[in-house]
Amino acid sequence: MSVKENASDMSASMGLTCNDIRDELVDAFASDDDFITGEQLLNKGSTKIPVLLDPLLPKVGIAGLVGGSDVGKSTALRQLAVSIVVGQPQYLGFDLSPTHNSAIVASTEDDEASIAYLLGRMPQVSSNHSSAFQKLRFVFDTDNLLAKLDRMLDDTPADIVIIDAFGDLFTGRTSESSHVRLFLNEYLNLAKKHKCLVLFLHHTGKYKDELAPSKHHVLGSQAFEAKMRIILELRADNYDSELRHLCILKGNYLPASYKLESYVLRLSSDLQFTATNDRVPIE
Repeated sequence: MSVKENASDMSASMGLTCNDIRDELVDAFASDDDFITGEQLLNKGSTKIPVLLDPLLPKVGIAGLVGGSDVGKSTALRQLAVSIVVGQPQYLGFDLSPTHNSAIVASTEDDEASIAYLLGRMPQVSSNHSSAFQKLRFVFDTDNLLAKLDRMLDDTPADIVIIDAFGDLFTGRTSESSHVRLFLNEYLNLAKKHKCLVLFLHHTGKYKDELAPSKHHVLGSQAFEAKMRIILELRADNYDSELRHLCILKGNYLPASYKLESYVLRLSSDLQFTATNDRVPIE
């Protein structure tokens, strides 16, 4: 007897039709984790996209901070991580809403000695017990970084993973959009799995700081810009060496008014950024 005949006899003896068997097979291989219905989404009652830094940084996804060399990008991101772990209510005048008060920084440009020195200079250190910094974890050996981050987040959840810098970790050609997308998709999946934000530090092209800020000046492939939920640029002021401009180059869910003017920041001698509450048209 053939398999087909045997299956027919079994279905007949059990009173099953071909449609019944098909439905059983679909149920067996389909999982509720494969999809979510519109009704389920509506029943969540969401009235606002959850944010880590209101309204700039979402709680989940991938984002980028870009800029030229020596403008303080790493300093700004390190200050953000410290603000999260010590429980500061704001960062640069924006409200912080962390879930775990935990952050991870993967650094390709600094070593343990330099980070220890830089942390020691931060005023948040003297005003907080050192135990608060147990939830600030640094990774200096970035081989197999994705797997390491996955294990670290399984062990202790974090609100943000800062990758400093994208250009050192991406080993393909930045002009190859498909390669960039595949690389970023892995980190997007990591962010979704662990419900955190992955923020990449990246660079703008040479001499682009002489032009008006634009997402098109981000170094390499357009795929980097396309995958990011939000891209911020930090750039030096043309006249005052202590001032920086935080510009929103891309924000999928932000009104245009946020993108028309920069947020003016001041960088102090102890490497701390503070908001001046001034804004300047980015043109």
